Amino acid sequence: MKDPNEFTWLYALALRNRDKELMKSLYHPDIVFFDLWNEYSLKGKAAIGAMIDDWFDSIGTENVAADFENVESSVGDTVGFTNCFVRFSVRSDRGTEIRHIKERMTVCLIRENGEWLVTNQHTSIPVKPETGAGIFE
Repeated sequence: MKDPNEFTWLYALALRNRDKELMKSLYHPDIVFFDLWNEYSLKGKAAIGAMIDDWFDSIGTENVAADFENVESSVGDTVGFTNCFVRFSVRSDRGTEIRHIKERMTVCLIRENGEWLVTNQHTSIPVKPETGAGIFE
């Protein structure tokens, strides 16, 4: 990425087009990833690449979209942070939403050799204190 503010747009584009290589290109070789699904945490681009491959392969023929809301960014010369909500949805061929999930996302980016890369990504949902169950919107 030439600009860290491109992250949400490129992420959504990669998912919509099932472009594994574009999605993988967003991440630093030493990425630390705290995910909501399956793996508690992942470290390194190889682990992230395998997760992306599995995720995109699992989509099949569904139309999956990521829509970002309440995006707030703070960017310096070599470090940037973005936090937001991301709504993942499956849509019919006519664009009607079939189902969705909304997560919180924070990404930390660093600039190396003129390129911005995600070095840390964290996704989560709130949890009910009484039960420990996730609160899905």
